[in-house]
Amino acid sequence: MKCPRCHGLLVLDTFYGLLNDRGPLRFSGLRCVCCGNVLDPLIARNQHVAMKGIESEYQGSGRN
Repeated sequence: MKCPRCHGLLVLDTFYGLLNDRGPLRFSGLRCVCCGNVLDPLIARNQHVAMKGIESEYQGSGRN
């Protein structure tokens, strides 16, 4: 797979954090070995929702 940011190589990685009330936070995702961009299902969904919002604002402005 290629990174959407820099077209570098994406590899499967496991990420850890401390901000979870049920214990350590751990999730799997894709990380670009070139630029460090991280992709996981939540990030992808949020980016999709943000793009839909930008598209609707653009279409609603009469600049289509």
